[in-house]
Amino acid sequence: MTTGSSAVAEAPGKPLYRILVPLPYILLGVATTLALLTPGQTTRERLGTAALVGLTAAWALSMYTLRSDAWTDRTGPMLVYVGVQTALAGVLMARQPIFFVFAAIGFVQAYEILPPVWAFISVFVTSLLVNVVPSGVPNNVSWAVFTLVVIALQTFLIGWFGLLGYRYTEQSHQRMRLVTELQAAMAENAGLHAQLVAQAREAGVHDERQRLAREIHDTIAQGLTGIITQVQAADRSREHPRCGSTTWTR
Repeated sequence: MTTGSSAVAEAPGKPLYRILVPLPYILLGVATTLALLTPGQTTRERLGTAALVGLTAAWALSMYTLRSDAWTDRTGPMLVYVGVQTALAGVLMARQPIFFVFAAIGFVQAYEILPPVWAFISVFVTSLLVNVVPSGVPNNVSWAVFTLVVIALQTFLIGWFGLLGYRYTEQSHQRMRLVTELQAAMAENAGLHAQLVAQAREAGVHDERQRLAREIHDTIAQGLTGIITQVQAADRSREHPRCGSTTWTR
């Protein structure tokens, strides 16, 4: 099953590619810096956070940045990548809430590497983690209702605009394919036109040669016929000469 969207893989020279590829590492770096600078931590806690950050960065590098085109066009590997990255972001947020900065990458990547249905689910899960893990599960009804409303609104807005962006990207790719097909058809037509012109030129040359051949044939044939006629007449004259003597009378 294909993802239906591979903008990063297909457009390495576009601004979107230059933004999306380093974005996970930028957000992870910002969150890590703020987390390590938070006072009240032991060296062991900081080392544990750094190890988790290194694992997360390695996962993003291998499964996202360096992913092959074959993986990009398949939903399964991309779901594995998103699922593991979301879990790692949740663990990091449980250690240091500031890692919600990195977890927000799920909002950005969802519609870029997943089909619409899975992308919407990914946005919902990301919103749930970002709103629940840092502050904990709501302990009263009003706070729980407020959290659910925020999650629902966030999922709807991000999911809706993500879907619009996905459809726009699909339409852009379709237009690009149509332009490519049109250019190929025009090139083919140009080749056929050149071939027809060459054939017409060759046919014209052939006709002209035949015309010249007929003219030469007719001219030479008439000339030879005249010569033969004259030669035959000369031969007959030699064979039957006219008498040139006259009769004398007395």
